[in-house]
Amino acid sequence: MSDQNEAMNNVGQTDDLSIKQVKKFSLIELLMIIMLVGIVVTFIYPLRQMKIDRARTQEAIEIIKKAAALDEEFKKDPDRGFGDYAFDFSQLNYKPENEYFTFRVADVELEDRTITGGYITATTTEKFGHEGIQIKYMLPSGPWTLDEPDKAKDIIHRNWLP
Repeated sequence: MSDQNEAMNNVGQTDDLSIKQVKKFSLIELLMIIMLVGIVVTFIYPLRQMKIDRARTQEAIEIIKKAAALDEEFKKDPDRGFGDYAFDFSQLNYKPENEYFTFRVADVELEDRTITGGYITATTTEKFGHEGIQIKYMLPSGPWTLDEPDKAKDIIHRNWLP
């Protein structure tokens, strides 16, 4: 009977001496994951920065457009402009505020000793990330130009200008 009791006690027990495999990351797999994340980041970061630069540039363009409209009104006003463009924003009663650009308005631009008209310039500041890039707008109706296009080509693209 004791053999029978031993057999009954051993029914629920099996000789499970096999080793269970636990899945772990190897160093190579971990390095591959880190490499893939790095590759994704190297593509995403420049695209994100370009989007930010474009938004900042569009904001500057809107300020230039507003200033150009005010400058045209100034020129046509017989009490203020006398047929000339403003040479300072204070004449337009307008103070453009933007931490990424400084703005300047001028009444004439000389090109080969001939007066071609007024212009408004937006120059990037250090906060923009690349200081000294200029966007110019020739009054009354353009063109829009970039000074030093080689310096600006990877930062402000020509197709961003109207």
